[in-house]
Amino acid sequence: DSKSRQNINLLCLKPHLLILDLKVFLTQMDVIEDESFGDSVVVLQTIRNEVRYKNLSIYSRIKDIPKSRKFFFFVNEFNVNTFKARRKGETSDDYIFNLTLEATKWYQNHLQKTLEIILLVHDPKNKFKAQQIGLTCYTFEEYVENLKENINIIDKVVKWEENMDNDQPKSKLFYTPHLPLSVIHAGIKN
Repeated sequence: DSKSRQNINLLCLKPHLLILDLKVFLTQMDVIEDESFGDSVVVLQTIRNEVRYKNLSIYSRIKDIPKSRKFFFFVNEFNVNTFKARRKGETSDDYIFNLTLEATKWYQNHLQKTLEIILLVHDPKNKFKAQQIGLTCYTFEEYVENLKENINIIDKVVKWEENMDNDQPKSKLFYTPHLPLSVIHAGIKN
């Protein structure tokens, strides 16, 4: 659809299609499934399979997104233009991100006359890698901040931190606890 996501984001007013990386799905699902986030999102088979492996709950939530939202499932692993063999010594996360880059390049070349293709990533280092090969890429956080109608979802965005542990954000105490944890545990046992 040539009107997809047109004029909804200050970073890209033209019609565009989103491709999300693995860590975006694993950390930002509350935002993604909100209607305010919009539609026209490509879900790569590689990402979907890895989400199923890492978090079955999020996998189910992806499957439950209504068809009216236009989330397209692309079988990138079986497309000669988007598949790459895993290199020796390449980590699983690096391999998945490289397949994501290949699929994004393919979409960009395939749909360049009708839609802009935007890759959304969680890690700023991956944004840099994508931009180095000529892809339009933003962090998920900056894309959501620039949505014109972001009031319902801006507070749901999980902020990226340099010291994030694999796929789960580190929890922080925003308030000092009322009782030490040892006292709470002792109270539960009694």
